[in-house]
Amino acid sequence: MAAVLYYSNMQHFTLRANGKDILCDGEGYLLDLDAWPEDYVIAAAERGGLELTDKHWQVIRLP
Repeated sequence: MAAVLYYSNMQHFTLRANGKDILCDGEGYLLDLDAWPEDYVIAAAERGGLELTDKHWQVIRLP
């Protein structure tokens, strides 16, 4: 079951990652918790002007 956190009066935007639209709140957090591909991480980093390093990926891919 998908966990979607969305309220009609909430500010939100769509982040496009690898051809998919991912719904985010006004601060960039995922609203659909099942929509967490690594493509989202790359697109969010680009949107924030962040270049991901190997150290970032070690944290992102924690087991």
